[in-house]
Amino acid sequence: MTKKFPNLFMILFFTFIVSFITSMSDAKAHQMGEVNSQSSLNVRENPSETANIIGSLEPNERVEYIAVDDGWGQITYKGQLGYISTDFITSEGSESAGNGSNPSNDMEGSPGAGHIQHIVLDPGHGGVDPGALGHNLQEKEITLDVAQRVEAQLKNEGIDVTLTRSTDATTSLAERATVANQSGADLFVSIHANASTSNFARGIETYYSSGSQESRNLANTLQMQITDGVETIDRGIIESNFYVLRTTTMPSALVELGFVTNGQDASLLRTDSFRNQAASSIVTGIKNY
Repeated sequence: MTKKFPNLFMILFFTFIVSFITSMSDAKAHQMGEVNSQSSLNVRENPSETANIIGSLEPNERVEYIAVDDGWGQITYKGQLGYISTDFITSEGSESAGNGSNPSNDMEGSPGAGHIQHIVLDPGHGGVDPGALGHNLQEKEITLDVAQRVEAQLKNEGIDVTLTRSTDATTSLAERATVANQSGADLFVSIHANASTSNFARGIETYYSSGSQESRNLANTLQMQITDGVETIDRGIIESNFYVLRTTTMPSALVELGFVTNGQDASLLRTDSFRNQAASSIVTGIKNY
């Protein structure tokens, strides 16, 4: 009897689909946490207990990190990439909505379509913090460039704009929230680029503040407009307790424009055409909110 072997193409296709679906769940977003230890926490060159120590974080020090495999978090430490053990980090994203969300985000009288007069745009990272790195791209450069394009288009629409940073400057999360809250703006939109330990992870996703329906509406509108405007994968909207979302007093959303660690996304992120279209889509989303 002749043996029947599975079609090689089907095996390869199935393997690709499984890897792709897995990568969608493996994407790593930026989180805020606090060092929860009695002594300083070592920052290592690589995610390994045997890797060289390049510095340390103090007890109760707050840090922004990207969770990676096997209990390690990737951080930017004094201008270079480093890794910390997340066993000694209390994630602020684990707080309940009742403890972390700002109820003023849902106050009666929140701005609706046609009532947007002032926007705060937050280009992620900057200065000594490059953000996500991949394919010769730096997140901090992408976010500032796109934010400035959004700013120009909004001003042409007669909308006032405040940037949390307008140059390649180191700006803390607390400083960003303070700028937003003191501005009296109607909306807060933070612009980021993503990264993952999986090269397959790609696409656009938008985060909104836990417990805020107005922020959810903003995130949903932005996500729909951006994914309609560019050819990419729609990863949807995600509830989050990110610091800049839960500490701002107006409806807020954080847009991840794609993965610098994915070849296809990186090819888009480096082009003027993609950045212009992404900016135009963000503007349309703001106007349609």
